Amino acid sequence: MTQDFSTRAVRAGQDFDPTTGAVIPPVYLTTTFVQDGIGGFRGGYEYARGGNPTRTALETLLASLEGGDRGFSFASGLAAEDTLLRAILAPGDHVLMGNDVYGGTHRLVSRAHTPWGVELSTVEMTDLDAVRAAIRPGAARSGAAQSGAAQPGATKVVWIETPSNPLMKITDIAAVAELAHAAGALVVVDNTFASPYLQQPLALGADVVVHSTTKYLGGHSDVLGGAVVLNSDVLAPAGAGASRWGRICRVEQEQPGVQEQPGVQKQPGVQKQPSRSPTGWPSCSSVWVRCPVRWMPGSPSAASRPCRCAWTGIPRTRRRSPRRSWVTRS
Repeated sequence: MTQDFSTRAVRAGQDFDPTTGAVIPPVYLTTTFVQDGIGGFRGGYEYARGGNPTRTALETLLASLEGGDRGFSFASGLAAEDTLLRAILAPGDHVLMGNDVYGGTHRLVSRAHTPWGVELSTVEMTDLDAVRAAIRPGAARSGAAQSGAAQPGATKVVWIETPSNPLMKITDIAAVAELAHAAGALVVVDNTFASPYLQQPLALGADVVVHSTTKYLGGHSDVLGGAVVLNSDVLAPAGAGASRWGRICRVEQEQPGVQEQPGVQKQPGVQKQPSRSPTGWPSCSSVWVRCPVRWMPGSPSAASRPCRCAWTGIPRTRRRSPRRSWVTRS
């Protein structure tokens, strides 16, 4: 039976402890795990830097909510993005991103990756003609995996952030993914603002989803975190890119602050997301995903759209204070 979002938010990755029967995943503070002989890992765990049951629970939960096969958690959103980019890029590759992405993302590529030989361009992602013109064709694609090495200077990554930060621009993920895949590029979507409750980019054609879990997924402004979620067909593509993707599977998270307690702190915030998200939002999800322009009351597109919700998605008679429960106004 298929579980709905609310059920997966509290069930995925939350198996009871096989040793004690504890129904809440315990906090594993150990750095090293006993091996049953050389290479005889128990549950696949060897050293906490490469894997820990507490972190695995969070990663399983995030992957389930995004509809992906595998999740990876990090100390921050930028740590997640940096690991992803270092795993899939090589000198000479081209990255195309929207002209209104999170400033830290743009600085990461422009200051840390372009000196390494990576090229960066920005474009108005809501303009499909501009996106088509900005993408540099490379190798053809077969399914979700690349069938050959990209041509020098070809676009390797098309980076989408929707809604964008800070101007809240809305990108048509499916349309941009079609353009990118035709040119042999991978599509990465920063889903931080929408969250998987409102938008699931992998189902719309994206190859990878990234998050700053510090924000809406955490929900309480009390812990930093980041995540990468993708599918198995992206993890093991054919051709020269396979070894680079494999680095994500073997990532050793050495960034300062990667501890197991934040993983436990993050889970309650993710589990409560359905109750924190207004009930009016699901009816607006098609607008968040498909509308190529900003949805604002009174905008030119408003008259032609069937959705009757305001941009916030919250009916005017029902408002929610950030720190309080639902209040119905008379």
